[in-house]
Amino acid sequence: MTERSVSRYIWRTALGAGVLTTALAASSFRLPRPVETASSGPAPVVIIDIAPEQPVAGITQSEFPNNNELMMKVLWQNLKKWALQPNNTKPPHGPTVVPTKSNNSLSHVKDAIENGVLGNYKNHGVLVAQTLMQVAHAHGGDGAVDMLALQNLVDPADIESVVDRDGNEGIAFAIRSKPIIEALQKLPQAPRVVNMSFMMGRNKLFRLQGNNRFKIESAYSGAHAAENIREFFAVASAFPDTLFVSAAGNNGEDLDTLRQQVGESWSPNTLFVADWANGAPASGVVGADVFVPSQKFGINSSSSMAAPAISEIADWYSDLGHPALEARELVLGHTRPVEYISPRGILSAPVLFDLPH
Repeated sequence: MTERSVSRYIWRTALGAGVLTTALAASSFRLPRPVETASSGPAPVVIIDIAPEQPVAGITQSEFPNNNELMMKVLWQNLKKWALQPNNTKPPHGPTVVPTKSNNSLSHVKDAIENGVLGNYKNHGVLVAQTLMQVAHAHGGDGAVDMLALQNLVDPADIESVVDRDGNEGIAFAIRSKPIIEALQKLPQAPRVVNMSFMMGRNKLFRLQGNNRFKIESAYSGAHAAENIREFFAVASAFPDTLFVSAAGNNGEDLDTLRQQVGESWSPNTLFVADWANGAPASGVVGADVFVPSQKFGINSSSSMAAPAISEIADWYSDLGHPALEARELVLGHTRPVEYISPRGILSAPVLFDLPH
């Protein structure tokens, strides 16, 4: 396909999908210029998450994302990719999915980003930050955070159309270690604690047929779980004096099995956190380092919100001069083993029982 025919194909496809104005503008996009919202250096806790597009009290951001621009970049990348396919009659699907009867995967990419990711998670970073502040205020901390926009750390070329074996259409998106490492290296100094309430590696999000609900296939489950979690450890290994606190997941992730698969590559300066409710892991997660009883501490129920509670406790100990690995052990000192019944039998989990004072 010649360059001229590619251009004509993109125009026709964009017109049919109703996204011409968004796709055309994407070819000349630039990231927004840094905007300082606070003086001095980075806050003790750095949160990497889906960040707000406007200033929010208590959150320092050096750069604001533009969600509409992100969507346009993704659409533009997919249009170019599909146009270059030989004998192209409709956008192709990803290599690991089954065929679909749909002829307009572009609209599903737009739907998954606009309604699935942004519709469900647009305020995710704000809620994570507010949870950290809430826990901080409960034991006398200030809860100040510095947020890096995850939207700006995902390559639009790493977001593509996929279909699962039930015919549900959506997107696969890869969160890779390199841009996150580079973003952290640009900070005035290495942070003491970094909160990451998401899964590194390749995640998938699908809209379920026949309703308005979306489902996520966790990067830390399935055949590529070990490969995906190594992306997280690549970030942690680049900053050995920083403690990285991650959400363990909400879909029955088995971190014990992953530990066996990853072996010595499992970074020691990490903590995986999950939610705890009704005497057991709230989402069937196995092998997290800490389980947080959300109801007891008055926070929203999910691994994403449990993680910042632990990040704040770790930061509290960092304020006292404890390095990352010591802070990690001191956090674990606030847990007690609790036995519970699982499909595997009786297991034991480290459950947070109090906050430092």
